[in-house]
Amino acid sequence: MFNGLALNPAYAGSQKQFNAMAVIRSQWVNFEGAPKTQMLSVHAPLDRKNIGLGMLISHETIGVHTDWSAYVSYAYQIKFKRAGMLSLGLQGGLNYRQSDFNSLTVQAGTDPLLGYYRKSTPNFGTGAFYSTRKGYVGLSSPFLVENKTFDINSDGLITENREARYYYLTAGKLFELGPKVQTMPSMLLRLQDNMPLGYDLSLNFYYNKVLGTGISYRNGDSIIGMFQLILNENVNFGYAYDYTLSSLSNHTQGSHELLLNYRIRLSPEPCHAYF
Repeated sequence: MFNGLALNPAYAGSQKQFNAMAVIRSQWVNFEGAPKTQMLSVHAPLDRKNIGLGMLISHETIGVHTDWSAYVSYAYQIKFKRAGMLSLGLQGGLNYRQSDFNSLTVQAGTDPLLGYYRKSTPNFGTGAFYSTRKGYVGLSSPFLVENKTFDINSDGLITENREARYYYLTAGKLFELGPKVQTMPSMLLRLQDNMPLGYDLSLNFYYNKVLGTGISYRNGDSIIGMFQLILNENVNFGYAYDYTLSSLSNHTQGSHELLLNYRIRLSPEPCHAYF
């Protein structure tokens, strides 16, 4: 919920700040081959142009697969005098995948189909993001092209793996509970072709605009505890721990995620540090 550019290209420049964020995630600790993700996002508005530009670089390993990606984002912002701002965004970039099937354990003999495969695939996506000082809602499909990730051909046999197109719907709103306490409920809906609907429901509390704590539920997967420390108007640190609810809980101690965010205000217009 704090790295909007990873979900929606229309988020680029929406906060009228230079925004750089690094995220490190280690999923299902102690589970062999579990996903590990590193991500860097940078975005900012162009001065007086109603345009936001962004860049997203990520690296992920899952089992024998490694995926590098680099995407650039463009957002056009439509401002309303008393009703927030609507951003319409596009992104485009490249994925580079490596699959080392030779590292798999073969129980008997050899398999001629095992090998080392590489493939680069371009992709693009789009989205819309509406925000005010107190809330936001966004709809996006960041990767529209259903690329083949690799093919294996032998004796007329073709094994094919494709990227499935998916869609995100996000929303959140900030409420004042007192002079020093705020709360923000938020949600994320995930819809992917041929897959059941997924969702995250979250509730965060902020104390004196310095400390944030929260809890989130991801359907069929985990309960997440979150912590934020807003050191100043420029630096924000976050940590999340996922407690696994599925049968994987017998094999893992959960998931860890770290976030470091650096911001520089570029406009006197009010903006929010929580989304």
